[in-house]
Amino acid sequence: MNRERLMVWVLKIFYGLLYRELFLTLDRREPGAGNIVSVEDMEQYQLLHLILQSCRVPMQFSMMESDIPASIFVFNVQEPENVDVRFDYKDDIVNRTMYLRLGQVGILAAFDMGAQTFVGTDFFSRYQGHPLHPVQFGELGANLFMKARVFNRTPKVMVGEYSQVVNFTVFPMAGLSSAPVFGVWTAEDMAEALMFFLGYSLEEVMPVEGRNATWLENRDGSLRFIPMDAAPWILPPGI
Repeated sequence: MNRERLMVWVLKIFYGLLYRELFLTLDRREPGAGNIVSVEDMEQYQLLHLILQSCRVPMQFSMMESDIPASIFVFNVQEPENVDVRFDYKDDIVNRTMYLRLGQVGILAAFDMGAQTFVGTDFFSRYQGHPLHPVQFGELGANLFMKARVFNRTPKVMVGEYSQVVNFTVFPMAGLSSAPVFGVWTAEDMAEALMFFLGYSLEEVMPVEGRNATWLENRDGSLRFIPMDAAPWILPPGI
């Protein structure tokens, strides 16, 4: 699929859900508590709204770190026999990340103007094409979300129009700063992310203090294959 088209498609899901939360109360028991997302919150996503306009107006993207103003990675995921668990969606609206598992397709996206594309390609490409178990895809999602949390830059963008074409330019992420573009996270932080994605306990995601468990690789470093032969991925006997 064309990556620009894919970007608009997943961004429409992310932004559309965000927009819907403008009209949903934070707590139904307390209508006066306000809505989940405020109008002021939506103003932070003006650039994302502008990118969405590329589906209706000619727009040309230009940047060094990526081919599109987002970091998007697509994976092959084993499809559960149980239809109730064939779909999963998670997002982090603060750090602008999205996780989508739909049947045999898994999509990870960070709407970061392409900041994770280069480093992410180096890491995620090892697992693209491998038949991932949903648990393994969840671990990859935790990695993308954590990387977004330690992003140390505010992308600089220039938008102009020439000959009825909108030119959307993203300046180099490093800029004039000598600080790393991405910081580091602790094992405890990753443990929280893994618990969020997998629903596992702390003891399962960090069996040894300071070290996170992994479901992606075997002890010898080879890619791990996990069969879909246990609940909730398969149907109970007799169904």
